[in-house]
Amino acid sequence: MDQSEGSSRNGRQQLPKRRNRMQILRRANSRKRPAAMTTARVARPSADKRQRSDRSSALVDSRAKCGNTAVADSGFVTGLLQLHEHLAGGGSGGLPLNVTVLRLVGSQAVAACSRALLRWACVDSGRRFCRVLNDGHGPPFAPLERIAAPLVEAVHFGKDGREDSKERAQVLVKCKRAVFFLGLYSNLAGLSRHLDWGSGLFPCLNLRRLRLRQCSLTAEDALQLLRCAPSLEAAVFVGEHLGGMEALLMEEREPPPCSELRCLELTDCGLSAEDAAGLLQLPPNLRVAHLQAMDLRGLGQLLESSLPNLQELRVLDCNLSGADARGLLAQCPRLKEVDLCGNTLGGGAESDDRPRSAVAWPRMRHIRRADFRHCSLEAEDEDALRAALPAGAVAEFRVSLASSSSGAGGGGGGQHVMFDDSSDEE
Repeated sequence: MDQSEGSSRNGRQQLPKRRNRMQILRRANSRKRPAAMTTARVARPSADKRQRSDRSSALVDSRAKCGNTAVADSGFVTGLLQLHEHLAGGGSGGLPLNVTVLRLVGSQAVAACSRALLRWACVDSGRRFCRVLNDGHGPPFAPLERIAAPLVEAVHFGKDGREDSKERAQVLVKCKRAVFFLGLYSNLAGLSRHLDWGSGLFPCLNLRRLRLRQCSLTAEDALQLLRCAPSLEAAVFVGEHLGGMEALLMEEREPPPCSELRCLELTDCGLSAEDAAGLLQLPPNLRVAHLQAMDLRGLGQLLESSLPNLQELRVLDCNLSGADARGLLAQCPRLKEVDLCGNTLGGGAESDDRPRSAVAWPRMRHIRRADFRHCSLEAEDEDALRAALPAGAVAEFRVSLASSSSGAGGGGGGQHVMFDDSSDEE
């Protein structure tokens, strides 16, 4: 009995100790739970906010990619508009800022991104900036009232695109900043009437270069175009009807000055020797002359004055004789390059019975390159030409097939030679 009572007492004494330990653990747990719960409650809203911000940013990016005007109106585009207005209000006198930027970029694709950029790319009451007005690529053609014509730098006319030569002349006049004019198979007949305002008045074009091919031009049209472009530096006419130029120049009280004209090329334009002589003496500072596929017999004797500034002369397939070539070269004291292919220059005694060895070519002191291929030259003619050239000059001679088959030096006269096109070179 005593032992049982002792064990029961020990059990009763151990129970409070276990209960105390359990209470202590519960109190500790109860103290830790609110802190963990509060931290968890604080962390959850922050994660939600992050997800919402990510979703909103992704939505904004998607709207911006889709071309939302509200996004494009702000930021960089607004700054460009403000800067453009500031510079335009200052009256700088140069090109507008948007035109300068578009010229630098070289493309107008930026105008298709948004309405704000489209407004920024336009000038002069909503007209589009167009660097090159090109009608040669076919429709659609740019209406003149939709573009800023005073800012056009080059004009290209094709077979279609404008109604007649009157409308094309209006385009030239309104594009007053254009420096290059290209016409390929476009109808420009009667251009002189549309560029003549009467009482001696005519528009002043800013052209520096022009190239016209089979545009139905006449001598009057060409002269009026030269008169309206006092700053013209290079003029190329191919397949035009410019016969009778000399008669018109004689009738003119004040012929076109052409003081800036440096390069003149005429190919298959129906000129006579008189017409060619008058045109060559028209520009005082002519440096490059190219004449091809015309009958210019007697040109060497028709030049009344020398061509002191001419440095390159090419007269190809123009039926020149040896006397014509010698007279022409005698009027060009500063020639550096000469090309007389396709002309019958052999047989120097055309007007008398002097032998070929007695015919002297003018001394060409500055020649660097000379081309006399297909000129019906014999060995004596080549020796005479070499004697007139400086020691360092490169000269090309080739006996024509016609003269070698006939056995005579002048048997190949009047024949035309087909020349290689530069566009076919690799």
